[in-house]
Amino acid sequence: GVGERDRYELLPLARPVDVSGLLPILDTPAFQRLRHRKQLGVNHLMYPGAVHTRFEHSIGTLDLTQRICDRQKLPDDARRALCAFALLHDVGHGPFSHQIEPLLSKSHKENGLELVLGLHREIHECGVDVETLASLFSKENPLGALIDDRNLGADKLDYLRRDSLHIGFSGTPDVEVIVANLAWDGDTLAIEEKFAEEAKRFQLFYSYLHQSGYLNKTALAIQRVFQRALEEELDAGRLDENELFHWTDEELETHMAHSPLPVTRQLYNRLRARSFHRSAVVIKIEDYTYANILQADDLIISYKEALIFAFLAYLKTQNKTNVLASVTGAKNDHIAGIIYS
Repeated sequence: GVGERDRYELLPLARPVDVSGLLPILDTPAFQRLRHRKQLGVNHLMYPGAVHTRFEHSIGTLDLTQRICDRQKLPDDARRALCAFALLHDVGHGPFSHQIEPLLSKSHKENGLELVLGLHREIHECGVDVETLASLFSKENPLGALIDDRNLGADKLDYLRRDSLHIGFSGTPDVEVIVANLAWDGDTLAIEEKFAEEAKRFQLFYSYLHQSGYLNKTALAIQRVFQRALEEELDAGRLDENELFHWTDEELETHMAHSPLPVTRQLYNRLRARSFHRSAVVIKIEDYTYANILQADDLIISYKEALIFAFLAYLKTQNKTNVLASVTGAKNDHIAGIIYS
């Protein structure tokens, strides 16, 4: 029968997820705050369905991790540590997740490790060694690849299927097939050779989701308005980074809405009214071989004019005018965008 301490979480794209052995961790305030942090931050203003949370994703990652552990026949101690890592891998995220990190001095991974070291008692109650869990966070333990491998880890498998569902994209590869055919030699995570095409399809879909979803120009413009409002608060000394990491999305929004700084309130109200900056020029800044010229209101500009505009817009950003300079894409893409109001 089901005992009084048995608990299962129900969520889309997963079987009922058994969290019974992890209740001391799951019930901590640090983990429960993930219920109030959207997985894709302010992108719900572009994609109405993208209101899913870090909490949902963490439980979904736990679901896949449990199945991977079963498939790989891992010993109980390794399974417990990996399941705790799956549940806590995003616990360090602050409000609006990745979208605040470019303005902060530490990452969600660093913050997460600090939080984990402060949950010594709860982690021990789950039968997990804190030092082992910390080694998974720091990537010193190769077992962590089962969750954070950049190609086939449970974290990526879940957020790709979950983000695409809530954004509204179709054509998601069969994650179940990938999970059922993963190969693990104790150091490297791979997929059985006859299912290599499924893994390739998964990576192609990730590229599509990344470019058309996460890096959609309107979504980026929304993020820049939000980030500029947060930057004003940080520059004015009205926010403490360590305190901010403990806030929920709603708490940060309330702070912005009632800020004494006119620029913060103006930018936040633009978010609420969905009045976003428009993309005018996107330029690859390493060698200027790529330029994407967009129509902005009645302004249509040539390639040469785009370069001049980009330079002038950059100068204006130094005085914090109503022009925003942004860096978009992956860290090594070196794409600079100029967004103006």
